[in-house]
Amino acid sequence: MFPQEGAPPGALVPPLVDGTLHLDAHSCSEIARVLPDYVAACSQHDIYELHIFHGRHDADGVQSIEDILMNIREVACFRSGSTDLKAHGETTVILLRPEELPPT
Repeated sequence: MFPQEGAPPGALVPPLVDGTLHLDAHSCSEIARVLPDYVAACSQHDIYELHIFHGRHDADGVQSIEDILMNIREVACFRSGSTDLKAHGETTVILLRPEELPPT
């Protein structure tokens, strides 16, 4: 469950799990919770390539997003930006499949 823009304050609604997450709809303080939850939801739905959009976040915000991703067990790798200028403000994330996860 995630807070979503336009929902009453404090309301949590089920996210659309399609591999695309727009962080602009979330405050900086919510990202540390929303991002790992969304990665887990994608993994549960057999989605292994994610596109995280964070257009309004500055360099420090992007670094904190990368720091969060580095600590999520399911994340195999990620790449910020793209050679395509339209993808500015996007991080592509590749997830490990369940059989690829290291033992806990």
